[in-house]
Amino acid sequence: MHRSNTIKRKGYLTNSRIYLLLLWTFFSSCQDNYQNCLDLEYGTEYIRVTGVSEGDNNYFKYFCKTSDVFGIKIYATENVENEKVFHAASILAEYLDNDEDGTADNQRIVDKLIDKKAWLLMAMNEEESSAAVRFPIRNHTFLELYDEEVSIINGSPRFDASLEEILHLITQYGYAEVYPNKFGENKNSKIAKAMDEARGGYFKNVPNSYPSSAWYTYDDKTCNY
Repeated sequence: MHRSNTIKRKGYLTNSRIYLLLLWTFFSSCQDNYQNCLDLEYGTEYIRVTGVSEGDNNYFKYFCKTSDVFGIKIYATENVENEKVFHAASILAEYLDNDEDGTADNQRIVDKLIDKKAWLLMAMNEEESSAAVRFPIRNHTFLELYDEEVSIINGSPRFDASLEEILHLITQYGYAEVYPNKFGENKNSKIAKAMDEARGGYFKNVPNSYPSSAWYTYDDKTCNY
């Protein structure tokens, strides 16, 4: 009995040492990454991209670039271009303050996004994002946007995904929460019923084709509700 417990204890201690070593390596690398962005200052007096501060309690400081729009945070890895972080922040600001008077058009939406702790996380691509988001980010909700998806050149043939992903952030964690009867992400909300009419009926799963009466026929499998 004693030998068995001793063996288990030795294994436990070995596993603990390995676990602590991995944690130390992870946090050390994150701190190094955070240090690389300390002097970053980019943007205008209205929209700024900076390095995270020493006291900024973001995701282990791995996303070392940040921008703040009406209290809503954007975090980006070191490899994401400053101009693209600025571009994303500008779009977020335009959506929330469309008349550009410096005040959010709907403060309830902003308050809800802050209350939900909604973040936009930017990485170079899916591979870097997977490496960065290694553990669940507790008590925060977030959507991702990749550097390679952002198109800031006028006339570029590629769609600028920041227009879509940032809108998702606002509608999913803002409008759907503040106005659940109208914009809730469920089949009983008014916007869902309007979508049913446009698509020729309700479909739990996106169909391969829509009825002939439908006038909205986009069949991307992720476009469900």
